[in-house]
Amino acid sequence: MTNVSCALNEIKRISNRIQKIVDYGSFIDISRKNVNRELFSETCKSDWQSLKDLIHLRNSLRRAIIKSDSTTIVKIGNETMCITEVLERKKSIVTHIRLLENLKSKRDSILKSIDVDIDILDPINIDNRIDNLELYINNFIQEIKIVLSESNTSTMITI
Repeated sequence: MTNVSCALNEIKRISNRIQKIVDYGSFIDISRKNVNRELFSETCKSDWQSLKDLIHLRNSLRRAIIKSDSTTIVKIGNETMCITEVLERKKSIVTHIRLLENLKSKRDSILKSIDVDIDILDPINIDNRIDNLELYINNFIQEIKIVLSESNTSTMITI
């Protein structure tokens, strides 16, 4: 049994080991007079088995984390959701950020082109929307870091 933070660190460590075996493992070679065939064969089989074992372990860790993430409930702001939902929101916050940048850009463009005889059409009250969106994004990003860190440290998983 371990906590999610340790499991995530272990996944990184295992992934690095997998990559090293993939990149440098002995799996095939040409026959040479000075090559010990038996030793080479043992090395190939060992590398292959290590690779299989590490992939299996990494998948087991990921499976345990995913299971835990789907049942661990946290509160972000005034919303209650499982960790899986929090992680999805974390990925989709970029859409909110792009919207915020777009609103600011359009507003600034309009404000630069203001002439005395031009009326600005602002049916959504863009300044208010920008302020609310900035507040939502900043609060969400700050809170999500804290909530995920606390949850990952306190949530135990079994592998």
